Amino acid sequence: RLVGTATDFERLGWEDAHPGLLVGPGGRAAIHGGAMRGNHHGVTARGAERVDLRDVTVARSRGTGILLRGPCGTVALRGVVSRENAASGVKIDDACTGVAIDGASVNRNARSGIDVADSDGVSVRRAQVWDNETGVVLRGAAHATLAGSQVSANRSDGVLVNAPAGGVRVLRGRLDHNARAGIYLNQGQATVGRRTRIVSNETGVRVTDPTVVVSVADSLVTRNVKDGFSLVGAGGVTLTRNRVLDNGAAAFSVDVPGVSAPLLAGNRIDDAVTERVRSPETDPT
Repeated sequence: RLVGTATDFERLGWEDAHPGLLVGPGGRAAIHGGAMRGNHHGVTARGAERVDLRDVTVARSRGTGILLRGPCGTVALRGVVSRENAASGVKIDDACTGVAIDGASVNRNARSGIDVADSDGVSVRRAQVWDNETGVVLRGAAHATLAGSQVSANRSDGVLVNAPAGGVRVLRGRLDHNARAGIYLNQGQATVGRRTRIVSNETGVRVTDPTVVVSVADSLVTRNVKDGFSLVGAGGVTLTRNRVLDNGAAAFSVDVPGVSAPLLAGNRIDDAVTERVRSPETDPT
């Protein structure tokens, strides 16, 4: 068991690829305050029983800032900053379930801000995730929740739902100024709602596979450079009580004319162009 307060770890593990802090199988660690700068990885926990990081800064790691691998017990990251790492800011994989992230700032990482793979029940609340390659990646991440968070100005997508992921929820957040999509779904099932604002991305919501099941409700989709929604088919798409307006090209871009027609009722669509059909050669999605 390790307990630390205002603890700094710097430039560890450069030669042997060890992290600044390693919590092994069955281990426990609580670090409140302090910084881990310039290590190979900032923090690595593999099979840990309990990890509690509070108000810790992890920066400029040669790999991932915080790496959590399962199976794991109780893991809580509160008020953590993970920035300027050479890989992801926070990576959760190998069935590290039930991780709770609250009030984190994850920014300027070379890869993803937060990357969740094959780990269920992860919650991210009140986070600021910006200027990463992708803001939040959910791959095989069932029952993941992103709530009350701002995901902004990432170099690709704000949120990427990739590989089968069921029960993903994006609630009461803001997805804005991301270079490709506010939220990009190519597999899985997701709910977007409760006053989520999807603003000033290249595309607001992009669905690239007709097997995706997504519900968007009570949200604002506006001022996206191209389209509010980019759809390949719409059989699994449900829209309820949304406002869609002032998007650059159209409210909906589709692969087949008329795809958006069943989605219009019950929503307020105030774009000058409601639907445009993409060219398969020049604008496939």
